[in-house]
Amino acid sequence: LSLRGSAHIPTSVCPQEGIVLSDSMPGSMDEEKQGMEKDGVRIDHSTLQKCTASQAAFNVFFYMFGATQVPYAMGQMGWTYGPIALATLSIGSWISGHLLVDICVRKKLHTWPLVAEEAFGSNGYILMQILQTVSFMLTGIVQVQGSGSLWQQAFPNSSLCQWQWIIINIIPYAIFLQIPSFSGDFLMKAATAITLVLTAWRLSIMTYYLSAFGSYCNVCYNHQTPTSIMSAAANLVFSYGSHAVMPEEVREMRTDTDMFRSWNWANAVALPIYAVVGMWGFWAFGVFNSGANMILNFKDGPAVRAYLISSAMLGYLPLTYGQILLFLKVELRLGVSPSDYLRHSNPERCAYDWIKSVPPALFRFVFRLSVLSSYALVAEAFLGFGLQNMVSLVGAISVTALTFYLPFVLHFKLFEWDMWNKDAMEDSDNVNNSYSSLPLASEEKANKNHEESGTEIFGDEISENRMESGALSTLSTAKGRCILSCLNGGGNGRRFVRIIGYILGATLGIFLCGAGVYFTIKNIMEQENGTGLFDGACFENSFFIGSDRRQPGQGGYSCGGEDDPDSFYNTFYVPTCVEGKIQCSQYGAC
Repeated sequence: LSLRGSAHIPTSVCPQEGIVLSDSMPGSMDEEKQGMEKDGVRIDHSTLQKCTASQAAFNVFFYMFGATQVPYAMGQMGWTYGPIALATLSIGSWISGHLLVDICVRKKLHTWPLVAEEAFGSNGYILMQILQTVSFMLTGIVQVQGSGSLWQQAFPNSSLCQWQWIIINIIPYAIFLQIPSFSGDFLMKAATAITLVLTAWRLSIMTYYLSAFGSYCNVCYNHQTPTSIMSAAANLVFSYGSHAVMPEEVREMRTDTDMFRSWNWANAVALPIYAVVGMWGFWAFGVFNSGANMILNFKDGPAVRAYLISSAMLGYLPLTYGQILLFLKVELRLGVSPSDYLRHSNPERCAYDWIKSVPPALFRFVFRLSVLSSYALVAEAFLGFGLQNMVSLVGAISVTALTFYLPFVLHFKLFEWDMWNKDAMEDSDNVNNSYSSLPLASEEKANKNHEESGTEIFGDEISENRMESGALSTLSTAKGRCILSCLNGGGNGRRFVRIIGYILGATLGIFLCGAGVYFTIKNIMEQENGTGLFDGACFENSFFIGSDRRQPGQGGYSCGGEDDPDSFYNTFYVPTCVEGKIQCSQYGAC
């Protein structure tokens, strides 16, 4: 039956599974509006829903893509623990992403605090607001440090130190932070195109240099310690941080169920690159992989310099996603719409009268620049701690929560009734069996099976429906039929597998959080230099290990140097590989 022209609109497609599908036009939109109003949003929710599946895929990919960070983590964990950690985190992140999107789509909860409130009440809402806000602020501080180091890497002959470049870096970063929201307006599309070119360029440089120059002459792959392993695991977690903006990303989708596809597309590209670059980089540079940027392990030449200059000037989009969400938390509550520039389209929705007289674009610029300036001050204070350690701390504190244990905990809490409802579990076997026998080309047989089970199936308009509750499922929008997950329903066996999955996912995240914080702080304290506030080396996070531009011929690719006290051999290799102090593999640590 077509959804259009039907006098009676059924509210369920798969009732045996407990899946309730309602027409998105009269029902679900009202619930979304109520949720946004409950979260303090003062603008028309329809102004946000402009993001396509392809734009969302780019957003997720660029936010999570940190392949240049993976070799460092591999080097600090070693050949045994590195691949295990990489595979475990990749699988766990992919599954938890699906769980999180599943919650947002079926419950129509499009911010992290609302998801937490649905599961744990007002206390959950407050705690999640704090966690998410702290997460974005810490991430912003780390990103200011990292982007500041790019400027020094790009202009090595300048007499400016990194703390000065961090201040200069505020100007271009602030320009990119004027992108209003995640939706595909002109600014976001232009920034996406620029970032796509830069990402391809970076991968080309990495591929060429790893192929052409191979590994260092003096390299080692051992001497990892529990401290380096756990700190590096927390560092690696940072590469899976896109969950932090997932509910809000779903909020801006034209069709919320498309987020499942976007998530799969982004992971299908990012995760294989993580594996290849991580293994290849570890083979080439061993424990000397730079924790600031893998590019620093290469020779400083024209191709690298051109990329670094372009990246320093134009490569800010991946840094903006979390900050845009943080800014929207405030701006939407104040009634400043991301689609407005020179005047407010709905001034009556502004929280205060004085906001009505301020052009939205000017308000965004001043507000966002003020926040960015505060990030720069804190980044300067902790510059000497090492960018890799700051990344590890943020990964352990916030990314582990939002990526690796909260999605499992929240999904279990929100849908535990479906898991433990005996009747739903027993009836679902019959529905699973009927779907497993459906030929993909037979719509008539699909309708017949549904009629026999007391259900109805619709045409392509099923893609407009929103899932409300029930067991895990996905929708085939092209065929208009329900395709059940292999773990849906079933008897005690499938139920047991699901419970084990929830427990393993949550346990992994909680363990990474506690161990990551403890061992990262321990790693910072074990550094011999630069552990005080406002105490960082002039070339902190921007020293080319591959070829020392201040002492040509003495970088990591040099094969001699035993008699030169300033050579790579004596300053890096001996303390790290001979004396066994792995922390000395990073510039400025010893």
